[in-house]
Amino acid sequence: MDYSSTNNEPQSLNVEALKQKHGAVYLIEVDNPGGDPFQFFLKKPDRIIMSAVAKLGSTDPLRAASTLIENCLLAGDKKLLDDITIFSAVSEQFETVIQARKATIKNL
Repeated sequence: MDYSSTNNEPQSLNVEALKQKHGAVYLIEVDNPGGDPFQFFLKKPDRIIMSAVAKLGSTDPLRAASTLIENCLLAGDKKLLDDITIFSAVSEQFETVIQARKATIKNL
C-alpha cells in the first residue's frame, strides 16, 4: 500500500489496517494558515530505530529527530517536513510518544 501523498491526503489510508500492522498509530496535526491542518501518521519506534536515534542524539540532535520521524512516518507529505517550523512541531509532539513509562522497584 502506498500511504504517501503530495497533497496531504494519504492514498488508501486505512487507520485500522495500519494499527493491525504497526500497533499504535499516532496522528499529529500541524496548523496550516491556508486551510486544513497538515496531517502526519506515525508509528511507535522499535528498539532498532531508537538505537540509531540514540547514536545520533549526542552529536546531532536535529539529525536524530529527522531519523526518528522518517522511520516512523506512515502517512503524510514528507516534503512538508522540509519546512523547519512544521518539522519542529511534529518532532515536539512525537517526543511525548517515546517518553519512558514510570517504573518502581521494590526490595522484597
